[in-house]
Amino acid sequence: MQKHYSDLTVLIATKDRLSQITKLLTSLENSTSLPGNVVVVYNGVDVQSLTKVFSSKFNLKVINSYIASQVMQKQIGLKSLPDRTRWVLFLDDDVIIEPTAIESLFQTYIFNTNYKNYMGFGLAIKNREYREVHKLVKFFLHAFKLYSFKPGCVTKGGHPQAYLSQKIACDVQWLNGLSLWAIEATTFYHHISYVNSYAAYEDVMYSYDVSRTQKLVFAADCYVSDQEPENNKALTQEQFMAGAIARYIFVSSHPEMSFVWLIIGQLIRNIDFCLRSSSDGKLYRRIMLSIKVLYQIVLAKSSKPHHQKLLKRNNK
Repeated sequence: MQKHYSDLTVLIATKDRLSQITKLLTSLENSTSLPGNVVVVYNGVDVQSLTKVFSSKFNLKVINSYIASQVMQKQIGLKSLPDRTRWVLFLDDDVIIEPTAIESLFQTYIFNTNYKNYMGFGLAIKNREYREVHKLVKFFLHAFKLYSFKPGCVTKGGHPQAYLSQKIACDVQWLNGLSLWAIEATTFYHHISYVNSYAAYEDVMYSYDVSRTQKLVFAADCYVSDQEPENNKALTQEQFMAGAIARYIFVSSHPEMSFVWLIIGQLIRNIDFCLRSSSDGKLYRRIMLSIKVLYQIVLAKSSKPHHQKLLKRNNK
């Protein structure tokens, strides 16, 4: 018999992915333990029909967002949580949750007194391959604050060190969008002011601020799976631009971060983007975009009006 956690709400932001969101909800329906509520905030293709299919095992609420932004859609969803919600599980629309994941989250972590002071729990991805970086490359990147030997930390240049390849639970400073949060921690999500159609860095902006006062852990034994396994792909121009601007906004809003290390790191990212993203436009266009991004960041740092202009232009 399936167990219900009535104080758990799953929140999913989606756009034009009716097939994927259906697979995700099916996996939730087949879990050994069920959430009390699921809130889906969508843009694009109408997914209202899902309420007729998935309604027997959990309460499903579907909300339309006129803005295609993961940040805005999650903020809308967070304002629509049932009153009894104590825990919010963020899930991406292109994963499926493993049958025992919810049960493991509660039995191994939520009900465990060793984690009573923790506010965020990150999930692992079962079928994703992780590229092993050569030791010399690690030391080179570490020297420029683009790598940390501590998984899940955020360097002074604003680089979030990956943690998903870890085999055991570990404390972290940030969590991605596959994570469980105490309801008290979700208030920080409304502090995010950077909104972009491409989801870039908002998970770091949110979770890092939570970690400054609360504990976060990567729950390495609680799994989801990618519906289509991802390979390590080079960034598109949109991804490169959005990520660079988001890192600048993050670093500029945290005094403990360093703008100098941000710029040094961006220079190396520029080189990597120009050399690796050969499938996205011609080389000279990638070079020009790299110069443009760097110029915008430096100009925004030196001029408050340009900072506001950059933020406004990218909040679309």
